[in-house]
Amino acid sequence: MRPQPARPAPPRPGARLAVEIEDLTSEGAGVARHEGWVYFVPGAVPGDRAEVRVGRARRGVVEAELLDLPRRSAARVEPPCPHQPSCGGCPLMVLEPGAQLALKVRHLEQTLRRIGGFAGPRVAPVIASPEPLRYRGRVRFAVAPRADGPAFGFHPRGAGGAIVPVDDCRLAPACSSRLARALLARLDALSPPGAWWPAQLESRHSFAQGQGLLVVFGPPGPAPELDRAARELTEAEPGLAGVVRILGLPGEGADEALLAGAAELVERIGGAELELGATTFLQVNPGAAASLYAEVRRLLEPAGPSPRRLLDLFCGSGAIGLLAAGPDDEVLGIESDPATVERARRSARLAGRSRTEFRAGDAQSAALQLARAGVRFDAVTANPPRAGLGPELPRAIAALEPRAVVVVSCHAATLARDLRAFSEAGLDPVEIAAVDLFPQTPHLEAAVRLAPRGADS
Repeated sequence: MRPQPARPAPPRPGARLAVEIEDLTSEGAGVARHEGWVYFVPGAVPGDRAEVRVGRARRGVVEAELLDLPRRSAARVEPPCPHQPSCGGCPLMVLEPGAQLALKVRHLEQTLRRIGGFAGPRVAPVIASPEPLRYRGRVRFAVAPRADGPAFGFHPRGAGGAIVPVDDCRLAPACSSRLARALLARLDALSPPGAWWPAQLESRHSFAQGQGLLVVFGPPGPAPELDRAARELTEAEPGLAGVVRILGLPGEGADEALLAGAAELVERIGGAELELGATTFLQVNPGAAASLYAEVRRLLEPAGPSPRRLLDLFCGSGAIGLLAAGPDDEVLGIESDPATVERARRSARLAGRSRTEFRAGDAQSAALQLARAGVRFDAVTANPPRAGLGPELPRAIAALEPRAVVVVSCHAATLARDLRAFSEAGLDPVEIAAVDLFPQTPHLEAAVRLAPRGADS
């Protein structure tokens, strides 16, 4: 075996050099290659010539700080948000829309090839978001320590506990930032030193109702000043439906308590009204989500004419069952959060979907139990969290013998791993649709149709 050439010595930390930006990472940092090393340069985009300061080097990758742009990409535009350079949440905001979409598609296809081992199919032309800004129905702010005053904003990438103060996030309706700021200001005015203080604050918004819901995350314990601030703000703001407190941090499965007003909103997507609570999963871009579910409905057509049996895993608020399934289809939705299941059931009753059922449970366990019981489905859909389906669930889905499987994902790497697991189970991708649910960011929502190997695709 021929020995591999030794890697060049790492660049000296603090050194300045000029590099050509060729690509983007999955998080939106510019990628350059120079003297045997790969450089990650936040703030740079393909086509830039960047002057950088060398930082930490490890595993063949150098983290670099952008100092100047001697040559700017021809696709660069002036970002419409003053916080963009420091916030880090919208790295593609400096690119015109066509260049954004081209980069996202290239990244998705490259990732499917590199991790999933697929040479095709190619991604269909991307369906653009109806709005490039002010489209997010959910935005979560980090809250600064009490000593820093009632400031909130976002953590810049790779900056640990630092917070970039943001007075108005341009991806969300203006009222989202304004209501969050107003609640923190009231809480600060009412609270003595050392009193309870939130760690994060989420602003949810219903475009259909024109109202917001504030969700406060923080440690358990009494917080009478928060209760009073929530009541006062809800009474003073007709655009605020309510305030909910989560006794813990996001992802901890903590209890929630209604502090004032209503505990949920109602959003409308593609004609369906969906109930939205403090922790309910719903696509953050309702306008583009209507196109996404229309694509899922189209991708399900090879499963046969209605009535069909559809299993919807990780169903969240039930949007796929209500918008992508036919009115006569029999739908079973599985969702882990019982509160979300109850809201999905109410949405189905409101829509008159008597053949749609939602159950609380683990997706993999449910699929395995159904397969062992001999239950079969014409189609299976799955919209998993960023962690993906895992290695076992694709085999469980294949055991249900569906004629079509549609997987919805915004994370290219986990999608590629899931598709590889499906291929090992005998289901191959035959069509990839994409919808830009997240303009200004590196993320792209993909819907992939899989079919049993050897079936007519």
